[in-house]
Amino acid sequence: MEDKDGIKIEGSSNSFTTSGSGTATYKVDGTPLGYNGRYDEHLAPVVEILFSLRQKLIDAMTSSEADVKAKKDAMDIQKAKSEELQRQAIEAAANAVGSYNEAKTIDSQVSSKSLKEIEMLDSIVTMVHNLNNRPTDGFASCLDLLKAMPGTKSGVYTLTPYGQSASMKVYCDMTTQGGGWTLIAQTVARVTACGQSASSCPEGERNLYNLRDGGGDFKNAPRGKFTWSIPNAAKIAQKSSTIAIARWNSWAAGTGDIAESNAASSYPIPNPASVNFANPSHLNPDQSSRGSCVAVTVTSIVGGSSCVNGCGRFTFSNSLGTTWSDTYPTSIGAAVKCTGDNAGGPALASDDTGTFNGNYLNSWGKTNAQSGSPYYWHEGLWDVDSKNNGGLGTVWLR
Repeated sequence: MEDKDGIKIEGSSNSFTTSGSGTATYKVDGTPLGYNGRYDEHLAPVVEILFSLRQKLIDAMTSSEADVKAKKDAMDIQKAKSEELQRQAIEAAANAVGSYNEAKTIDSQVSSKSLKEIEMLDSIVTMVHNLNNRPTDGFASCLDLLKAMPGTKSGVYTLTPYGQSASMKVYCDMTTQGGGWTLIAQTVARVTACGQSASSCPEGERNLYNLRDGGGDFKNAPRGKFTWSIPNAAKIAQKSSTIAIARWNSWAAGTGDIAESNAASSYPIPNPASVNFANPSHLNPDQSSRGSCVAVTVTSIVGGSSCVNGCGRFTFSNSLGTTWSDTYPTSIGAAVKCTGDNAGGPALASDDTGTFNGNYLNSWGKTNAQSGSPYYWHEGLWDVDSKNNGGLGTVWLR
């Protein structure tokens, strides 16, 4: 017989086979299957068994198909994930190659630039080394040195100042108002006169040596309790544009730059080419050597509130100094008058003081014919706003 699904049952009276989907042969013991040449009710149990087996087979195949499909779907998902991972890996690899190539290019550029910078730094180091070891005695002023070697620090340098035949140690202020200041003289003074002779003045206390002849232990640029002036300092002044006077309250503290002092001010040199530091005394027989009494504008550097924005003073254009009208000291600097009451500085008494009597002898008679009185000063060291100051007075040119 054949059911609707096409499974056939056929065979002899005691066996049968199925054909169609999955063929098998079955043997039935007992009563023969055939009767009068056809199948009858004796086959009903067999058919029932066969249909049961068929259903189980269909169920098994259906279940198997579902499992297979599920596994196939899972494999497809895994395959898709794998392909995506491969794609990402390939993309990452490509990016990595690009990044690597870019990094390699940058590294090459950096290396090239670094080599150039290293070479430049080496050159700078070499230049600085050469500058630090460069002889300075070929320079005639601190300003010349600073222009040739920017960044030079303040300190003592061996220069050959204008007007000198040999080199000497000079202190250079390389910071105050741009630097380039050459220290040409200093004096140690007290508020009132210590006497009229060397024996009554402590060692080192003295009026300025005049700036024509100079004097004192200037060769080693001492700062401390020494009074000295560079000889022939006019040659330096003739190459300068500004003069400054600075004072420390104590000679022991006077070791640094102008800006470190207790009082300091400066003014333009009226006519640098004519400076000779001639004796500014009103008793100088050669009055014309002092030059004209000219107005200058003094500007405070340290202290001196009245002259912070500039104040008017006077000085002799060639001497760069002033004088009293009697036998009191002459001064290097500027004052309210060129001759007379020397009110208001800056001014430092020099040894050009005293009367001349025709042969440069001073009224105190305690020194040689060319020097005036070194051991008498009047009302101490003068700042722009005060007098009667003691300490260390200094003269600078730039």
